[in-house]
Amino acid sequence: MNRIVINIVLLSLIVLFTSSCKKKSAASLQGDWELIYLQETTPAGEKEIWNFDGTTKLEKKIIKLDTTIVITGTYYYYSKSMAKDKISIAGLGNIDDGIYIVQKFKNGTLQIQREELSDGSAEGAFRWKDFSKKE
Repeated sequence: MNRIVINIVLLSLIVLFTSSCKKKSAASLQGDWELIYLQETTPAGEKEIWNFDGTTKLEKKIIKLDTTIVITGTYYYYSKSMAKDKISIAGLGNIDDGIYIVQKFKNGTLQIQREELSDGSAEGAFRWKDFSKKE
């Protein structure tokens, strides 16, 4: 009997600890993230900044030498215990919309991989993005 109670208490503590870590991760997503271009030659003088506002608003700014383009969409950060976190993005256009798996999210680095397009299709969904947190 005591062994069962101890196992239940330990399991409850593990679930509580992992769920609180996930909430911290979602909150630390808030702010500006600069896209790290993965191609050999990056566009001259161009930057791409994604701003997660802490609720559901996502703003993508493409900053060029002579102009800035701002696209506003939405995001939803979610996680299940014992599985990788995911981010659902909508409103930025077909090139960026979809469901992403969070591959790495620590030390000011965010790496996401799209696994599903906005229409639910996985075919042709692969897209990888690396970001660095702006201070």
